[in-house]
Amino acid sequence: AEEFETPGAFLEATPDGRFIFFKSYGKLTPSAGAAERYAWNLYRYDVKTEELLDLTPTSLDEEPEYGPEVQGLVGASSDGQVAYFVALGQLAPGSAPESENLYRYDAASTPTITFVATLESASAEAGDALVWDPHSGGGGSGASSDFAKTGRVSANGEAVVFGSERSLTGFDNRGAHCKGRCTEFYRWSTATETPECLTCDATGALPLGAAALSSPIFNAVFPPIQEPAPTLTRNLSADGTRFFFQTPDPLSAQ
Repeated sequence: AEEFETPGAFLEATPDGRFIFFKSYGKLTPSAGAAERYAWNLYRYDVKTEELLDLTPTSLDEEPEYGPEVQGLVGASSDGQVAYFVALGQLAPGSAPESENLYRYDAASTPTITFVATLESASAEAGDALVWDPHSGGGGSGASSDFAKTGRVSANGEAVVFGSERSLTGFDNRGAHCKGRCTEFYRWSTATETPECLTCDATGALPLGAAALSSPIFNAVFPPIQEPAPTLTRNLSADGTRFFFQTPDPLSAQ
């Protein structure tokens, strides 16, 4: 139908309501890709200035029919100047073609897109879709439910924490109680610019199970009946230096 020629989806808004992030299949700005395939672009609308900004204007793909194909938004800084998102297109050096690449966008004086990591494909048995999609229906081995987003961005935009079944630091995350590999949580920050595993056993021991952000069973209150959950648990501090999680693995002497 004509009304569905340029579908779009709201993703997030800043706490003050000034900036709105959404993805659209339409070419809404001159810089936006209009490829026949993978044309989903990520946009930010400024309510105050009424400016519409395309956050994914270019692609490293050689074939012109390929575009950014934004999968979703992991999160944004509270001031709306930084956004972490996942796209299949190659938007920065180090990314993989047609893969779930995690990027950081910084709307500085010279806007930049930085590659963070390549996640496990959403088409895998479990995959990492819950990093950006709270209602993927997958669940993954480390999710507390089938509808629990596993990506968190610090309020200052300097760090992102995300769960992944892919071994991003060389740690062997195969576990008997996981579907193939156990989800571990990684932190990427502007200070290190490389993923570091926060939930891996420092001794190198194989995980007993997957790490998670919360539990649907052992909580002070029952989880909400609505799916997905209406709010995100606050697992990451505002400055991105402290992360709270749970795991069956003994990570400390206590």
